[in-house]
Amino acid sequence: MAEGGSSQDNLAYDNDTRLLVSRLLECPICLEQMRQPKSLPCLHSFCEECLGTYIATDVSGEMASILSFPCPVCRKITFPVKPSEDKTKWAQHFSTNYHITRLIDRLKRKDTKLICGPCKTTKNEENPAQLYCKTNGMLFCELCKSKFHDVVHKGCDITHITQTSMQHLEPVSPALCPTHSGQEMDCYCEDHRFVGCNKCIITEHRQCGSVKTTKEYIEKQINMDKLFDTASNSIERIVQTFDSQVDTIKRCQDDGLEDIQRLRLRINSHLDRKQVEITQQLNTAYKTEKAKVDLYKRKFQRLRASMLNTKESLRMALLREDYTESIELYQRGRAETEAFDDLLDELEKKHSPRSPSITKSNLVTKC
Repeated sequence: MAEGGSSQDNLAYDNDTRLLVSRLLECPICLEQMRQPKSLPCLHSFCEECLGTYIATDVSGEMASILSFPCPVCRKITFPVKPSEDKTKWAQHFSTNYHITRLIDRLKRKDTKLICGPCKTTKNEENPAQLYCKTNGMLFCELCKSKFHDVVHKGCDITHITQTSMQHLEPVSPALCPTHSGQEMDCYCEDHRFVGCNKCIITEHRQCGSVKTTKEYIEKQINMDKLFDTASNSIERIVQTFDSQVDTIKRCQDDGLEDIQRLRLRINSHLDRKQVEITQQLNTAYKTEKAKVDLYKRKFQRLRASMLNTKESLRMALLREDYTESIELYQRGRAETEAFDDLLDELEKKHSPRSPSITKSNLVTKC
């Protein structure tokens, strides 16, 4: 009979699991557990309400006539499913992220008290389960195991359980095709980046050149860890460069103020007026440049956090052999690395010419 781990190990594992789940289920906009999670084509997910509010705010005023919006995380330009609809309804037409919904359901089930099966049938629902029989899928307390299970069952795989370990005994539910009811989505078309069931592939992707099972496809992909680590290190270097630039801007401000004070000693009333004027200009310039730097710093930090989250989610999905979710996470990782390249290009184009060290070639070389 397999013995469970120590209570300290179970508690530590439970805390790590809760932390991971909270990150997976956190909306990047409201930073709370997602409600009605909607996924954009770049595979980033948000609460339907938060996404709707963001779209309404982003596509307003002078931008109201634009029929697209940037993803709040990776800034990838996104087009609505139904452009003719009112902008307040764009969010509800994006696909629901059933993987997140499933995780939320599992988290709710985690808080459900595990009751001994035989005790439950006798209305004794206060007696917690201590053992789980994998052979017949039933929960027992120590007394009921000896009294009922062991009388007729021999050689079963019995394990001690906790709330945490019970979650890992649950099988991963296969993703079902929304078009062909009951069919498992276990095929992937590389030509169209499409995940579907056998019927989808036969009816719509028969002529495609590269169709594999989801397991075959994910096993052939390169290890995403290297891409994540490279991008993460690059972002860290960029953030350090931003900090250095802020210090440089501050020193320039200080030098300018010192020059004004030296000039004031040589010029009387006229220099007094010019000192006030130039000081204001320097402060404004400093705030403006610092705001630009802080904006890009936040963008890269948020993208880095999303990449680390995607990396960990992919690792957990592979451990669960959930290949459908793994593909989605892999594609999301590719989208995030593309967003990283786009941010580098944007940074190189928009950054002040006074800061030649912030260029795509210099930063990538340093990383």
